[in-house]
Amino acid sequence: MVTREELYRLIWAMPMTKVSAQLGISYGKLVQICSALGVPRPAQGHWTRLELGKADPVPPLPAAAEGQPTTWTGDGMPLPKAPPAARAPRKKAIKGNKTAPAMHPHLRGTKAQFLNSRPARDDGFLRPYKRALPDLRTSSAALDRGLLLANALYNAFEEAGHHVVLSGLNSAARRLQIDPREAPIKGQRYAPYPQPWRPDRPTLVQTEGVSIGLIVLEMTEHVKMRYTNNGFVRDSPELTARLERSHGSGWTTFEDVPSGRLRIVAYAADSGVDWSQSWQESEDQTAPLSPETIVKAVLAQKRQLLEMAEEAARRAELRHRARLEEQEKCRRREDERNIAKSYEESMATLQRAIQRWSRVMEIEQFFSQAEQRAATLPSKAQTNVLERVRLARNLIGHQDPLDLLREWKAPAEIYKPLYADSADIVRQRTRREL
Repeated sequence: MVTREELYRLIWAMPMTKVSAQLGISYGKLVQICSALGVPRPAQGHWTRLELGKADPVPPLPAAAEGQPTTWTGDGMPLPKAPPAARAPRKKAIKGNKTAPAMHPHLRGTKAQFLNSRPARDDGFLRPYKRALPDLRTSSAALDRGLLLANALYNAFEEAGHHVVLSGLNSAARRLQIDPREAPIKGQRYAPYPQPWRPDRPTLVQTEGVSIGLIVLEMTEHVKMRYTNNGFVRDSPELTARLERSHGSGWTTFEDVPSGRLRIVAYAADSGVDWSQSWQESEDQTAPLSPETIVKAVLAQKRQLLEMAEEAARRAELRHRARLEEQEKCRRREDERNIAKSYEESMATLQRAIQRWSRVMEIEQFFSQAEQRAATLPSKAQTNVLERVRLARNLIGHQDPLDLLREWKAPAEIYKPLYADSADIVRQRTRREL
């Protein structure tokens, strides 16, 4: 026999599978017994959460309802010994803040994808085969630092309550064209060929109706390169001296190569908003870039960006209306041209019909007068003339003047106007020209 209280202590002290084994019954039977006695059971996953220190609170045993059984008799089966009291949740040792920050979902596992790159060009930057990646561009040597900086930046935005996402495939968000040179040469425009690698979709952070793009990139520096051993390497006094001792100097050139220093760029992803801001490392910089400071600086621009976005939307609406008005004017002009063309075609057809009508009437009048004159002739001459008239009619054939009118088409039958007022304008113009 098992009382409600004993069963309650058992199922909250060990998993129900063990309780059912000790009672010699099936798991399903134990569930039925708990339901019959009104004993609350642990939820699924309770023991796993207990091991992790996140145990669910144990509900109290409710009082038995009227008429509800309070014991279960197991046909003389001995009761199992109650296990020791439930273990307290295991407390995790408190460690110092030495654990690495959690990797952002968009960066988790991307290192291998960045390293799975096409052969690097002379500029030394990675060119991953996969393009659905966060907006990060570095050399292989600076990839780890770039990932850590991007991760800290993304997590800082997430902690501030703004999600970092990759834009949708059909998103209108733009990606800003960035000059990676650390110190651009005055008067020298940045126009690389071929174009550097870029992701398919911008990396965005949503801030109250304004999308802000985020780019983490390694900057380039303009350095002297020396050709040696079938390749270019950075020039240095030691390299020059070594080549001179070996009687070979190698020719030199200046190239933009990865500097190892990083830059963060935030920009308005709306093409109508001209705003961007960047933060970059420098050679003499002692402290690293602070993602928290960058996030605060970006979020401080929310109101200004929202106003700029609203103004851009207003200008876009004005441009859209002007474009619609211009399209309407073009349609009206095209409609008037088609109407005028239909009037010209109809008038020309009508004039030809009138001319043919006149010709047919002349021929018919000729034959009618010939038949009238033949009636005044003697019988033999009359027969001869009427025979000649018959032969002439057969030669020309039957011509009904009404057929010409039936074949003629009015302007509206040739082209159906799109605008009634355009048809009126063309009709009045045509009548004035007649």
